[in-house]
Formats: sequence, structure tokens, C-alpha cells
Amino acid sequence: MILTPGRSRRGRTEKSLTLVILALALTARLVYQWEIRDHPLSRQLFLDPAFYDRWARSIAAGDWLSRSQGIFYGHPLYPYFLALIYAIFGHSLFIVRLIQSLLGTTICLMLIGIGRRVFDRTTGLLAGLLAAFYAPFIFYEGTITIATLGLFFSVLTVLLLVSQNRPGCGRTFTAGLTWGLRALARFDATVLAAMGWFWGSPGRVSNGRRMALALIFLAGVMAMILPVTARNALLGGRAVAITAHGGETFYGGNNALASGIYSPAPGVRPGTEYEHEDFRRLAGRRLGRELSLAEASSYWFRQALAYIRGHPWQWLRLELRKLWLLCQPREIPDNRNFHYFRRFSAILRLPLVTFAVLGPLALLGLIVGLRDWRRSLLLYLQVIFSILSVLLFFVSSRYRLPLVPFLILFAAFGLRWSWGIIRSRRWIPLAAAWIPVAGLLILTGRQAGGLSDSPFLARQEALGVALIREGRVDQGIAQLELVKSRDPGRITARFNLGVAYLEEKDQPRLAAREFRQLLRIREDYPQAHYMMAQTCYAIGRFEEALKEVRRERASGYEEDVPSLEFEAMVLVHLERYREAEEIFRGIIDRTPAAGAYRSLGNILYLQGKRQGAAQAWQRALELDPSDERLRENVEQLRVYFEGGEPGDGPNR
Repeated sequence: MILTPGRSRRGRTEKSLTLVILALALTARLVYQWEIRDHPLSRQLFLDPAFYDRWARSIAAGDWLSRSQGIFYGHPLYPYFLALIYAIFGHSLFIVRLIQSLLGTTICLMLIGIGRRVFDRTTGLLAGLLAAFYAPFIFYEGTITIATLGLFFSVLTVLLLVSQNRPGCGRTFTAGLTWGLRALARFDATVLAAMGWFWGSPGRVSNGRRMALALIFLAGVMAMILPVTARNALLGGRAVAITAHGGETFYGGNNALASGIYSPAPGVRPGTEYEHEDFRRLAGRRLGRELSLAEASSYWFRQALAYIRGHPWQWLRLELRKLWLLCQPREIPDNRNFHYFRRFSAILRLPLVTFAVLGPLALLGLIVGLRDWRRSLLLYLQVIFSILSVLLFFVSSRYRLPLVPFLILFAAFGLRWSWGIIRSRRWIPLAAAWIPVAGLLILTGRQAGGLSDSPFLARQEALGVALIREGRVDQGIAQLELVKSRDPGRITARFNLGVAYLEEKDQPRLAAREFRQLLRIREDYPQAHYMMAQTCYAIGRFEEALKEVRRERASGYEEDVPSLEFEAMVLVHLERYREAEEIFRGIIDRTPAAGAYRSLGNILYLQGKRQGAAQAWQRALELDPSDERLRENVEQLRVYFEGGEPGDGPNR
């Protein structure tokens, strides 16, 4: 093939424009990362980001199989991605964010390639430009979440599939491997999009070959998932495909109290460190037996299905509400709030592309693209199954994000189509298309206009906690007091204030004030009862401390070892040694740890049971040979038993 001068010039222009788009995308991202690098909410991690960071540090420290988890209860790809970065660069969240910015820029490049392949060069360039300045992309690349990594593999899978003139086995298998990696970051129904595309894609391909390609793609997917399943079976005793929390998530979006966003069962505390265990305990209490995390997940999945079967019309209304929320311009937060962070970023405050703009433009592209739907079938299927994946669970900004790259492609096509209509001076179809689109843009723009002016009490509260973590205690307390003044009934603000007064300022009476007010607002708050017990103990009100810690355990957290240990400590102060002894024997029956044996030995010694104390301390030493003080205790008792002075007592 001989290139003509015009085609050569167009090629050079396309490459130049691609480089400009990528340079703009990377610049915007790097400036944003620099802006937020020192913000307390960027340095301090909460909820899922904290969970993934702890997991990654454990992996980087040598636990490469994550043995401590048993069955995975989170999608594993992201923590291993973080662990690799930590192993190479050390524990640097800034480096993680820079790498995610590079992935985000690469997503822009891949969308240019997909748009060029499915539609034309102009559509590809427009798609890259829209992605370069899509504000939630930039925002999520600055979070310690799976969002950007999942998007990268999702878009790469589609690029691999559409870049083949005639689908071949090798490229198809590679695409399956890529989607398998995406499943390890976040599994959803979009695997069916690829399977459907093999059957409905244009071209003279026999049904047998279509079936073979679909199976080859599926083999690639399973090649990534099966090792994780085998690892779960080996370490957890059950062949769970990827994670053991799918049932909990499904229930969170499908229950009688669900509103379209995440609605867990009453009694489940926020935060990954509590959530899975609380779901397990609640399920076990209802069934009257001990459950594993995987068994609890299955229970909650069945509960959600029972709700759907028992209330089909209510569930249908719930699904329609989810669809409505999905189409709203608001970025519904879970771990981080896009609209709140716009206050701290000049980049995000620029008039960038948001869902308020993207939604109407994508709708235009989806409609006008139906005239030749087969060429963009894979993109249509990605949109459909991405929407279904959200509707099956619940709506949040992070869950909507996998839909966005494919809406960007259709939005770019809608703009390209509009320019073609303008050039051909076909004003009637242009008006018919753009009058409703303009109306939608005005409507969504007005809805989005005040979103960043909300008080964001949850984020301000998180900021207060972050400041306290960083040692800026007075500033953090002032921030929490501000939140409390704006919403006196906000129990989490009162709880965090109480903790700060007790643990950071050593002012237990101020802490008691906050916990009492909290418990007047909400009696069934186990953590508040526990902290109130700690506060009473610090003041010296041991009987009241005992009542509060037992109220905490009566709320359903009776297996909480720190709570049991604290109760035993209070009983020791009340000289009720026998009750304290029974508690530690119960702890040892479940978790025979060195600390429990050490405490049991102390209590036995206080009762004059020196033989039992010696045995308990000896067992503690076997579990923890590094405890030199305990070794001294055992040696002193040995001397005593051999005829030493009775007063030769141990250090406790």
C-alpha cells in the first residue's frame, strides 16, 4: 500500500493531537496529585483504603499468600498491586497515586484507540479528550481504591477485542486473561458483554468459531480466577471463587431497608475492620451456630433473594430508584467524596467534564449510534451489563465508574455525529437531537451546581479524626466540635470527640459527657458502651465500668476478646478474682494466646494459687519465649517451690 501525501499528513496530525491530549491529561493529574499530597485526608486512610493498605503492607512484609485471611474477604488484585509498589519504593502513598495517574493517562490513550477502531479517528480523539478532563477519573486516581486499576483492565480488555480484524485465538485468550485480572479487582456482569459480542459481532464467522472464541475467552478468564479459588480452598477450606463477601454486598443493596445506596443490616458497624465480622456474628446469632465468613456471605445472599421473592413490586421500585440515582449528576460517595475534595483542588474546581455533561452527550451518542449498532455492539453490551451490575447491588460513584469509559466513547460519537450534521447543514435533525440534549444539560447542570456547597459533615468529621491522628489534637477536636454544633445528633462525631478527650487529652470527665449524650441519643451503640466503660475505669468508677462493658457485650459482641479482657481487669480491681479467672479460661479455650495465659497466671497468683500461676506463666513462655519479665516470674516461683521465702513474689 502506497501512502498519499494527504493520508500521511492526517496520520502525523492524529499522532500530534494524541500526544497533546496525553500531555494535557498527565499534566492535570500530576498537578492534582501535588495539590492534595499534604492534605490530612490524603495522608490518613479510613475504611476500605485503610483495609487495603494494611493488607498490602502485610503482603510486602512477607505474607505473600495472605495466610492470615483464610478465604479472601476482599478483591485481592489491588492489595497485591500496592504491595509490589511498597516492595520497590517503600510505603509511599504519593508514589501509588503517581502510578495510578499514569494508568489513568494510559486509559485515555486506550480510549483513543477504541474510538478510532469502532468509529473513526475524530471520535477516538474526542474520547481521549473527554477522558483526559473527566474530573472523577482524576479524583479517583488520587484515592487508595481499586477504581483506577479496575478501569485499566476493563478498557484494555475491550481494546484487545476490537483491535482484531478477524478475532484470533491468541488475542482472544489474552483478552480473557486481562478480564480475569479485572475480575480480581472487581467482579461484575461485564464478562457477559464479551461473550455476547462473540455471538453478535459482524463478519462472516461460523457459529462453531464463535463458540470456540467465546470458550477461549472464558478459558483466559478462568486461568486468572482458578489459582485464587485453589488458594481459598487450601487456606480457607472452601473453594470460594474470589472473595467471601459477595453475599453481604448483595444484601446491602437488596433488603427491606435499602434505599438504592449501601444499606447494611442493623447492627453492622461501618469500616472493613468491623463489617465482615459483624455480618458473620449477626448471621450466626440468627442461625444459632458459629459460621465462617463464607457461610455468612451465603446466608446474606439467601436473605436478599428471599426479600426479592417475597416483595417483588417493592424490589422493582427499588431498582427504578437505583436507576434514577445512577443517572443523577451527583457522585454518591462511599469512602471519599468528590464534591468535598473540589474545595481543596484548583484542578477539580475548573469547568472539567463531569457526569452532568457526560450523561446527556452519551445519551445522544447511544441513540444516533443505533443506526449502525453492530459495529459498536461490544460498547453497547458493556454499557448494558455495567448498568445491570450496579442495579444488582447499589449505587455509588465508585460503582458507576466502570460504566463511564464506554459512555465517553458514545458521547464522543454523538459530538462527531453532530459536527457532521452541521457540516452538511441538516438543521432539522440537528435541532431534533440537540433541543432535548440541551434541556438535559441545563437540568443536570442546575442539579450539579450546588453539590460542592453542602456542609459535608461526614467529611469534616473525617478531617477532624485525621488531624488528631497526625498529632494536631486541638485542631482535630475543634473540627469535631464544629461538626457537633451543626448536628448535635451526629453520634459518630460525639463518639470521636469522646475518644479524643479520653485518649489524647486525658480528660475522662469530658469524654464521659460525650458518651452519655451519645447513649441518650442511641442506646444500642456497643462501641460507645465500651468506651464509656473505659472512661468510668479511668475515673475510678469500677462498678459503673463493669455495667457498661457488659452492656456492650449484650449488644452482640460477646466474643470481642479486648472487651472480655477489660471486664476481667475491672473485676480484678473489684477483687472478684474468681469471675476474672473464669473469663480468661474462656478466652484461652477459644484463642490460647500468650497474653491470656499471662493474665490468668496473674489472677491465680493474686488468689494464692501459686502452682496454677506457675503453670499458666510457663505456658505463656512457651508461646512467647521473648518475655523476660515473665521468665523472672517463673524463676521466682520455682525458687519458692524449692524452699524460698514466701514473700518472693513475681513482677506482674
